[in-house]
Amino acid sequence: MTELKLRKMEIPEEVKRAFEKEMIKLNFMGLRFVDPIHYFERLMEIVGIYFSYRIKQEYIPEEKAVMVVVSIGFQMEDGTWIWKDGNSGKELYNDTPAGPKRINGGMGYALKIAASNATKRALLLMGIGMELYNDEDETEVGGSNGNGNGYKKHKRPYDFSRKPTDKQLNFLRRLRQQNRVSDSRFNELLDSVNAASIEEACQGQVSDLIDLLQNEESKAS
Repeated sequence: MTELKLRKMEIPEEVKRAFEKEMIKLNFMGLRFVDPIHYFERLMEIVGIYFSYRIKQEYIPEEKAVMVVVSIGFQMEDGTWIWKDGNSGKELYNDTPAGPKRINGGMGYALKIAASNATKRALLLMGIGMELYNDEDETEVGGSNGNGNGYKKHKRPYDFSRKPTDKQLNFLRRLRQQNRVSDSRFNELLDSVNAASIEEACQGQVSDLIDLLQNEESKAS
């Protein structure tokens, strides 16, 4: 019987090197991030101009949101191309007590934010910026069952008085369908955010589920 061996390529030290502390910021959810320009600077340190960047943009009318998929490829010395994909979405309207309100900057701003996040997810799969998700002062979401498929974020208590919007729920269902997440896997994700079902989940739990489903797609890529 032939023994199958997985092909492995060591991650270069330049890729694994952590971003300087002064580059790291916190968003409104307490998550750490670094501006995309620093990701590109790191990529160009490693491969120079020998990389390719492709972007696919989609408007989803029924959800009034945009979806962006970014593909980044670089060429090995033997001529082989390696590609990594990242995706992200952004809604065009925010829910307010007075009703839906279009975000400042409109579709152009939404595409910029989605493209930025998708780019960083693609480069994360190359190993750039992994330390941002691996600090001791952060809480693991989605990995409590020991499957190792969680991600790291600063955890705040859920506000169960805030219910998810229809847009959030539709976006969540679309992601689940696109990623072909099985019932058993989706139940694991529900457990990881302490939700019995989508119908009983609060807005924060649904937001975490969306992040987890986007993380599932990144891992599959």
